[in-house]
Amino acid sequence: MDVALFIIPENNTDNVDTSFKAKALATISDELLIEISINAEVDPLMSFLGKNPDDLDDLLNILDTDDNSSIYSPDKWFSTEDGLNTIIALKNYVIENPDNIPNNTKTIEDLTQFETILNSLAKENIRWHLGME
Repeated sequence: MDVALFIIPENNTDNVDTSFKAKALATISDELLIEISINAEVDPLMSFLGKNPDDLDDLLNILDTDDNSSIYSPDKWFSTEDGLNTIIALKNYVIENPDNIPNNTKTIEDLTQFETILNSLAKENIRWHLGME
């Protein structure tokens, strides 16, 4: 079964299609995503994930912390600006370092689609979080 990441809006809107599933982006290791985010000084992509805090042990280990208070809780939603900062930083990294990312062309397509969705949600003032299946 393929893993995919997707954007979940806080409020449903007919003006924004959020049905896109990012499969290539989901194949990048959490460690590399965090390393890129730290170097770019943006929030790690997986910190936007809509997971139950009880299921965050792996992410907390990668971040080398026991504090999950700043990591997603089921009722927390994120600004599109924060998400765009991370998505754009990741996209720039993949463009500048294509050999470091498997399936880099598809990953850039995934990030571009996420950027488009988040820009559309920003116009509607709708917050979001990341989903995974």
